[in-house]
Amino acid sequence: NVFSQQTYNLILAASLITIVLTPQALALAPLTGRGLRRVPGLGALLAEGTAHETRVGAALRAHAVVFGYGRVGRHLCTSLRDAGMPVIVVDANLAIVRELTLGGIPAVYGDATSATVVSAARVHKARLVVLALPEFAATRAAIQTIRRNNPQVPIIARGQDEANEAALLDAGANVVVVPELAGAATLLDRAMDALELVR
Repeated sequence: NVFSQQTYNLILAASLITIVLTPQALALAPLTGRGLRRVPGLGALLAEGTAHETRVGAALRAHAVVFGYGRVGRHLCTSLRDAGMPVIVVDANLAIVRELTLGGIPAVYGDATSATVVSAARVHKARLVVLALPEFAATRAAIQTIRRNNPQVPIIARGQDEANEAALLDAGANVVVVPELAGAATLLDRAMDALELVR
């Protein structure tokens, strides 16, 4: 009985409204951001706040740009660096960018759909771009921004599900990997190998 029934109902209604509206808000966020950047005065302020480039990253050429440093992006970044390829990471989490920078890994803080952020990651000089973002709308918008910056660079994108694959390819991705399908293919390969062992 910490809350009155009226307060409880208000909290519950606010929670439900937030849950329902969040996916639509995420889908509209890149468009809203681009619109706000066109507003005189506000545009310059937002552009300054969207990108933080490390001094190490300023000299990169023929490098890989990894957008998103979650579980997938982290493994990918490690594997690329182990293979000897220079990597710069773009992430919207400032704590991750600071951690990477302190560890000597070039990183850019900001929204992957921002032309300022894409430019700070030196996509125009990149040899490869990998999008490991979890949201479909952000991935598609980022692909379009990257393509405007570098029409030739190979783009590998993470697809959230099979239905998104065609839209991401249409946006300009060269390859779309859907983790569930890739996992199923690996399981099938292992199952076939196991059947060969049984014979």
